[in-house]
Amino acid sequence: MAINLAPEIHTQSTGETVNHAVDMAGLLDSSELFTGTPTIIEYPTPSPQLLTISNKAVNSTVITINGRSCAAGEAITCSIACATAGTYHVLITCGTTSTPAQTRSATIKLIVTAP
Repeated sequence: MAINLAPEIHTQSTGETVNHAVDMAGLLDSSELFTGTPTIIEYPTPSPQLLTISNKAVNSTVITINGRSCAAGEAITCSIACATAGTYHVLITCGTTSTPAQTRSATIKLIVTAP
């Protein structure tokens, strides 16, 4: 499976829980939107997992990411907490409204630093 790497790099400090939003409109066909609850995991999955990922959702209202307005259904959001500094990759997978339905995936790079 080819993995699309989002162009932006997300950052946060250890001990923080940060809300992240990813503009994934570039993966969608015309009039297609993301739907359902996305799967968002640390990738590859270590044991034990170092990231705590919660509040996984498709945006339901217009949000601005890196200066671009993303219509409802074009972005994926989540909250991430991490206690260990390092560079991580987060895999996002979500279904779409296409007929037949598609599942699209992308990764984001997350850099966690010690305060």
